[in-house]
Amino acid sequence: MTAIAAGTAYSCAVVSGEVKCWGDLSAILLAGGSPPLESHEPVAVEGLTTEITAVAVGDGHSCALTDGKVYCWGRNDWGQLGNDDTSSSAMPIAVKGLPDMVTAIAVGYAHSCAIAQGRRLLLGPGLRKS
Repeated sequence: MTAIAAGTAYSCAVVSGEVKCWGDLSAILLAGGSPPLESHEPVAVEGLTTEITAVAVGDGHSCALTDGKVYCWGRNDWGQLGNDDTSSSAMPIAVKGLPDMVTAIAVGYAHSCAIAQGRRLLLGPGLRKS
């Protein structure tokens, strides 16, 4: 295991470059068919094809970092998946508008953040930078 994160009702870890989650999985709409709504055993998140280096989890969405790029999945009520949309996604989707080489990610209740090129970025509609 190289990374671990705890959300409101579930947790995820990076194991051998793959994201695995357990707990109340209905909150993050895990990809790959019909996972159990609650699992005490880690369930792999499908749709992430390259080696993951970090994972961040929130209340109902998660993000993963790989090769400087960010992929998010789950609830998207406020655009927290960073895809210029508010549709939820069971499959991890690439965050739009980020510069290359993201170095860190964080996820909260209804927002996601990244650090790239030394700048903080709030993911969501209108991608805000500081």
